[in-house]
Amino acid sequence: MQYLVQMEQDELVDEWSSRALKRLLYMTERRIRYASSPVLRENSAVAHQTLGTRIHQLIRRRHGLAP
Repeated sequence: MQYLVQMEQDELVDEWSSRALKRLLYMTERRIRYASSPVLRENSAVAHQTLGTRIHQLIRRRHGLAP
């Protein structure tokens, strides 16, 4: 706990080091929250490919090309 308090007060080693550590910790925390998001349980590669296929079909139809 003492370590975290010193880091938050920018007194861990020096101000620059404390801020660098805080930045890394908070970036990692955001990534973990993002990676555990329920939205990502859906297979985004399949959704992206499906969207791309539909757009491609619309373009072909618009220009009178066979599917």
